[in-house]
Amino acid sequence: MYLLALAQPQRFSLASFVEDAPVTVELGRGRRWSPGNSDNRSHGTVRLVDALAHSYNQATVRVGMQVGPDRLAQLLKVLAGIEAEPNPSLILGSTDQSPYAMTQLYQFLASGGQVQPLRAVRGVLDPEGRLLKRYDTAPAPAQEGDSIAARLVTIALQQVVNSGTARQLQRDGLGRLSPAGKTGTSNDGRDSWFAGYTGDHLAVVWVGNDQNQQTGLYGATGAMRIWSGLFSRLPSSPLQVDGKGVEWHWVQAEGSYVTDADCPGARRLPFVAGTAPDYAPCTPDYLPLPLDGTAPPPAQAQERQPGFWRRLFGGGRAADPQQAPAPAQPPAP
Repeated sequence: MYLLALAQPQRFSLASFVEDAPVTVELGRGRRWSPGNSDNRSHGTVRLVDALAHSYNQATVRVGMQVGPDRLAQLLKVLAGIEAEPNPSLILGSTDQSPYAMTQLYQFLASGGQVQPLRAVRGVLDPEGRLLKRYDTAPAPAQEGDSIAARLVTIALQQVVNSGTARQLQRDGLGRLSPAGKTGTSNDGRDSWFAGYTGDHLAVVWVGNDQNQQTGLYGATGAMRIWSGLFSRLPSSPLQVDGKGVEWHWVQAEGSYVTDADCPGARRLPFVAGTAPDYAPCTPDYLPLPLDGTAPPPAQAQERQPGFWRRLFGGGRAADPQQAPAPAQPPAP
């Protein structure tokens, strides 16, 4: 769902604000659907990247209803051959799907927007190692819009690991791989999911039981623990997101404008190139005071905010280099 949203950069970005508040969707015939968050709390106004990183269901549903469940159903069919009814609950992943189908979905993200069917057998060799038959083929080049949206989702999924529902992976020592991942738990607690990838490996883990009963596990306490054990032993390369078509900017802590890096609370986020919000300077009102609490003279205030007057009267500032920040080292479908 977030992939479809970020493919519309004039409407959505990872910096967009969305309300994580109680939401009710009309289903017809007098029926209503009111999903909640796993912690039974609402979190107010949050950025899109944080709604994804922390699995805020209410915010996700609000965005999903703007994108459209019908478009989401079409995407699932194209990417993984999943036939799903376009119900609003599809936004939160309420459709039966196998780990194989889930892996096919995440393959699109891990490959940067390329569609390549998964195969259990890639080829057949004779006893001397000569190729007799090959079944996999080179994927078609990714379309530019798809690849950029996939990169943005990958960056957001890295935040899931850095500070969201999968942050335990940092404590497991896997921050060195800068992985992207997503936890998932079904409403009835029967299914525990985790999908994650590094620079050269993708793995999806599902935990359930034969009786189709509750497991008592969340995605982070069940499937992710298996994924962590696997990647703790698997030689793998760190995930480095291609910066093509992406610009990084500092944005206001509680606003929507691009601002200065030293503005209090400013946060560095990626945008599709050419779609970042307008620039707004960090005004002197927000400059830090001296330790004694006295207001600094105007000259000192200008020194604390380098180039403030020049930017105020002389235009905006250039985009930051097209590269992701270093991963933090410290937790739906």
